Amino acid sequence: MFLVRPFNITEYMKDYDIASWIKGSDNGHGKTIAYLCPMITFLDMRKLPDKKTLNFNCGWVNECSADSGGFTHYYLKDHPDLSVKNIDTVYGWQIYCSDRFFPHDTSTTPTEQKINFWKERKFNEKEIKFLLKNPDTIQFFMEGEDCWFLHYRGGTNYEKLSQSYHLKKKLLIDEYLADIMS
Repeated sequence: MFLVRPFNITEYMKDYDIASWIKGSDNGHGKTIAYLCPMITFLDMRKLPDKKTLNFNCGWVNECSADSGGFTHYYLKDHPDLSVKNIDTVYGWQIYCSDRFFPHDTSTTPTEQKINFWKERKFNEKEIKFLLKNPDTIQFFMEGEDCWFLHYRGGTNYEKLSQSYHLKKKLLIDEYLADIMS
């Protein structure tokens, strides 16, 4: 996870106890859960009760399979009065998925259409330049016009992609980070 634009955590959290990307899971039979995604979670530790019960494990929760952070479902359920902000807009690899934002296979989407789509969502020139290189599987964590974090995604290589794939992706991200820092 890389901070790519100025971001003031104190200001962002001023009215909240927790800010996180709230993930969900359902078992297909009416059971659903919501939980905190540990890759982007801010906690105001001065305000949180029962801190030792906050558990970010994955596994089976309320008959649902949950990724990392799944057991935070219980903490949120036990403390319903906490003020929780959902970091609710995620862009990045989804931009290239035909079932998400473009109504067809994006490999044939004209570059101009992609650029207009990104401009409408307030991606800046450097982000668009980066996205045009098709870095694949990355995410930008955003809210409204504010883009703060770039998530590498798949760094543990759970998808078993080749070393050359990760090298190309790393080089694109390194180039982007160098560009925004210059």
